[in-house]
Amino acid sequence: MVMKFSHFFFKIKIFKLGGKMRGSIKKFLFYVLFFLLFKESYAKDNFHFAIFGDRTGGADQKIFEEVINEIKQLSPDFVMNVGDLIEGYTGDTFKINKEWDTVLNFLKVLDCPVYFVPGNHDIWDKKSYNIYQKRTGKNPYYSFDFGKFHFLIIDNSTIEAWSQIDTNQLKWIKDDLIKNKDKKCVVFFHKPFWLKMISNGEKDIMHNIFKEANVNYVISGHVHYFMRTNFDGIKYYIIGSSGAKVEGNEALGEFYGYAWVKIEDTTLSITYIKLGNIIPENALTFEEREKLLKIEKECISVDSIVVIDDKKLKNYNVNVKIKNILDEDFIETLKWNISATPWKVYPEQIRWTFKKRETERIAFKFKNIFPDNLFPAPFFEFKYPHKGWGEYKLKIPLKIFRKIEIEKTKYPPRIDGILNDKCWIKASKLRKFYRSGGENTNVEQTDVYLTYDNENLYIGIRCNEKEIDKIKASVKKRDDPNIIGDDCILIFIAPDIRIRKMYQVIINPEGMIFDQWIKFDDSNIDRHREWNGEWKISTGKEKEAWILELAIPFKIFGVFVKSGSEWGFNIGRIQQRVSDNSTWQQNLTIDPKDFGRIFYK
Repeated sequence: MVMKFSHFFFKIKIFKLGGKMRGSIKKFLFYVLFFLLFKESYAKDNFHFAIFGDRTGGADQKIFEEVINEIKQLSPDFVMNVGDLIEGYTGDTFKINKEWDTVLNFLKVLDCPVYFVPGNHDIWDKKSYNIYQKRTGKNPYYSFDFGKFHFLIIDNSTIEAWSQIDTNQLKWIKDDLIKNKDKKCVVFFHKPFWLKMISNGEKDIMHNIFKEANVNYVISGHVHYFMRTNFDGIKYYIIGSSGAKVEGNEALGEFYGYAWVKIEDTTLSITYIKLGNIIPENALTFEEREKLLKIEKECISVDSIVVIDDKKLKNYNVNVKIKNILDEDFIETLKWNISATPWKVYPEQIRWTFKKRETERIAFKFKNIFPDNLFPAPFFEFKYPHKGWGEYKLKIPLKIFRKIEIEKTKYPPRIDGILNDKCWIKASKLRKFYRSGGENTNVEQTDVYLTYDNENLYIGIRCNEKEIDKIKASVKKRDDPNIIGDDCILIFIAPDIRIRKMYQVIINPEGMIFDQWIKFDDSNIDRHREWNGEWKISTGKEKEAWILELAIPFKIFGVFVKSGSEWGFNIGRIQQRVSDNSTWQQNLTIDPKDFGRIFYK
């Protein structure tokens, strides 16, 4: 309308002017038209877009909305995300769609297209795959062009390595890259498998495909921190949290934010933006992050505490060791945050001088002022000086390991789902359960009894449930991962913590089982879901509880137990009616280094 109006205006003026003047005006109009056409072409090849990171797990909707509103103010031409928009991991279709409603309804505030990348919280099985397609309107892998750039979105939401990628998708990726080889290419996928290549020198088949196809940029999410690096001619980026839980160590890229991307012709530049802040281009490099993580791993150690259930020990000594790797002294405050914890510490904070290139040991005394409570645990807080961007704030929780000493029985129980056997009277009983994070839980009381003989570990469990008719047990086949959507008990066993190998079994009120064994090392998780343990299990019901009784043969772990043996162990419960979890050892994880202990007396 502007061009038509302008043309009409000038046409009127031309008729009123002489011939010479009309020629000058025509020349002027030619240049105006040329400028408008050039401007349109320039705008197409020069544009901006924003990338926001993971909203889940541990979503903070308020932070997510702040990120999206700040992006809106920048008026991008389009917006990308890197996956994990919903919490997911449920078989309840209504809940899944309700989560998508929350996200998609708020994204409507953006006045531009939004392109999606599937994360593991978005797609985890066939049902969630179909819902993702319907709600986003996109296939999980696709591509599009904008200006002189080609954008390729890959789906690695349900795999743990490129070797597991679907052959159809892999063929499509190769074909798409060949077809667009002459364009500048930006690749998006959720899980940054390439970190193992950069950190450990492992081969990455997709990197080789990218390099051959002249891919210029690769962008991922998943790990909730911002990072960038240049490897073998390809620029790799991680977009941190836009609402997902972060540890908050800014120097390691652990903050809420997003990325702003500027494209001029065939040049792309990415700026990381913390809410209200712009991060320098040379900050948050892979090298700086590795250096800082090495400080936390090698220069600072905090003793752990072992608390034995049923023994009323109250006082514990904890040593903190800090190594100064700088060529100069520094003075800093060491502080324990004991707010809302059942612990007292002396001294609670202390100012200390750290001599250059020396290690200091600082002793603290802890007292458990409420013996019936252990959690939440205190945090050790310390700022380690460095010359990079941001403060390097360390926040290290006091590790409290729970230990249960169990007696050997001469009278093994009959595994029938009824806790009336003689052995359960003298069996060791686990004390209070907590939510995984250490908070008080809404899950009703869970009574767990343990004993053993030469062949088996015996566990009897009473899961109190006031509304017994509302327990959920929908899974009907073995090794169905949707069992975590049922009421269930989760048991974790590590016969030898030193090798970080654990066995897991999950059991619902109908006695259905999901089991696997997992082995950890510094760079890999080796899962074996095809393994089936020979668990001896029976379930039953009381008026206000469901019962689980099991015998665990030592032979399935390839070990024999004798007096003095010690295993890694944890047990947790999910109660669907109250939508909460409880666990004996704080942190309901699958890593044996976080397990409590069983000591065979």
